[in-house]
Amino acid sequence: MRENAFAVSKLRYDLARQKLSALDVDEGEIAELPKQPVANLRRYALRSPTAGRVIERRVDLGAPVGGDQQEKEVYVIADMSSVWVELIASAPDLALLKEGDSIAIEDSTHTKAVGKTIFISPMVSKRHPYHAGDRFKLDNADGRWRPGSFVSASIPLERRAVGLLLPRSSLQMIDGKPTVFVRTREGFDARAVQTGAVTEEAVEVVAGLKPGEIVAVLDTFVLKSELGKPKADE
Repeated sequence: MRENAFAVSKLRYDLARQKLSALDVDEGEIAELPKQPVANLRRYALRSPTAGRVIERRVDLGAPVGGDQQEKEVYVIADMSSVWVELIASAPDLALLKEGDSIAIEDSTHTKAVGKTIFISPMVSKRHPYHAGDRFKLDNADGRWRPGSFVSASIPLERRAVGLLLPRSSLQMIDGKPTVFVRTREGFDARAVQTGAVTEEAVEVVAGLKPGEIVAVLDTFVLKSELGKPKADE
């Protein structure tokens, strides 16, 4: 009889340990349970399977969970150290893209970052007919990128070496000609140049300027205004 009672007790003990282990209670905590007050045994510590930040709470205090028609998740945890950026491109444009392409993005606050395409969907989007997705991963250690926000993207489709490349802010139109302000001993002299390829941020100079010459890249509108003052006084 004693042996049977011992076997039954040991079976119950092992089953209880298995249930606690399934609830993610470690061996150290199980060993401490007999020393805990009964009130503490009613508490259960929730552990996230991954490091991250709580972004949503799905139940209120005292609400039942886990049963039929009951919430199965208490919290939603997200790792915000990196985020996915998903772009929607038309099918013809998508044919020009490839995995590994560099992508420059910008949000509504003019925050900018650069990433690389790691996945291009082979399927056409159901939400956006005739479009497909281009996805890349972006570092978000400082938390500046918020999932759900909209961004714009710039994807270079062709690259080539150029001799001289200046910021667009360095050029002003004077008498209908693109002009830069070249540094001299006396200040800055306006000089007309011939431009080539143009991007949103830079412009190629193909003639009128030599490598090594210093030009103004900021406040060139002020220099242009100063250039016109003598004519106004005459």
